[in-house]
Order: sequence, then structure tokens, then C-alpha cells
Amino acid sequence: MDYGSWVYQEQDASSGYNLDQAKQLLVDNKWSYRNGYWQITENYRTQRLVLNLVVKASNSNHIAVAENIKTQLEAQGIRINILQYTDQQYDAALTAKNYDMILCSMYLSTSPDLTTFFGDNNLSNYQNDEVKEIMQEVKNTTDDNVIKEKYKRLAEIYKTDIPCISLYNNKQTIAYNTSLVGEISPNWFQPFYGIETWYK
Repeated sequence: MDYGSWVYQEQDASSGYNLDQAKQLLVDNKWSYRNGYWQITENYRTQRLVLNLVVKASNSNHIAVAENIKTQLEAQGIRINILQYTDQQYDAALTAKNYDMILCSMYLSTSPDLTTFFGDNNLSNYQNDEVKEIMQEVKNTTDDNVIKEKYKRLAEIYKTDIPCISLYNNKQTIAYNTSLVGEISPNWFQPFYGIETWYK
């Protein structure tokens, strides 16, 4: 959830990552770290861990982020191929879910809707029966307390399963003269909230 959403709670914030736990997950799935790479041997064939990361060629910010991700993962022995697609190729890959990893930009509304991440046909092909039940319950209620409680549980499940990773949110900053008075309370969805009350 965006930090400004009315259902956001401090426990929703990222808990960081655990490199030892990530390595153990690979070991548990029969990968081994040799010669600076994670690799697996099956039927006398050795294969290195290689992932394709899809980005829009027209988005220079995403390309820079992809390069950063590649540097970090390759330092841990995971090879990354950055695939720079045209807008049309990117949209086709996203629709068909034809990717190992893909960088997306999402516009979050002030009224949270997590179907893109947890609903039917979500971006990650993520399936979880409890999440499916929660999504249905949230859809069928207008009780704010129930919604907050259900989204709290979704956050707990997300932190365990991590079907997708939110890297960052764009922020805006308001600079104003100190002689400006009135109720000055910009928020995440409207930086000029309450502008009609401002005066000098």
C-alpha cells in the first residue's frame, strides 16, 4: 500500500530482505553456488541460474533501475539478461505474462484495489486460497474496520509469499513561502489539498 493510503499501516512497510534466507531457499531447491554462480545439475547437465528482466526501451528510468537490479543480483551469482522491448512488445509480454521479471509502473488510486496483485489473472500468476477469500470479502463490504483488518492480513501473507516487489513510489514536494497561512496539508494524492484556504 502507498504510504498515504487510508488503509496503510506501519507494519505494511518493507521488512527488507534476508540474504541468508534467500540462499537457503536456492539450496533447498537443489541449486548450488559454485565458481561465483548459482547452478543446478540434472541429467548430467549443469545449468546456471539466469533470469530475463523485461523493460520498456522507451523508459530510461526503468532501464537505469534494471541495470541496478542486474548489478545487485549478479553480485550474488544470479545472471540477468535485460530485455529492452518496444512498447508493443512490452505490452504483449505483460498481457501474456511472458517474463521471468518485468518492471511495471502502477498508478495507485486513493481507494485501494489490489486485484492487479492478488486478484484473478494477477501480474504474478499468484494463487493463494486465503488471499482469494479475503479479496472476495473486501469486495463485498463497505465496513472500513473490516477492510483495514483484511488488508492487514493481506500484508502479512504478502510478506511471507512475496509474489511481487514494489521498488519505490514517486513523491512530490511542496515548497511555499513561510508567510503563507491557512490549512496547509498536502497529501500523497493531492499536493495542493485545501488550497482554497491558503492566504498571505
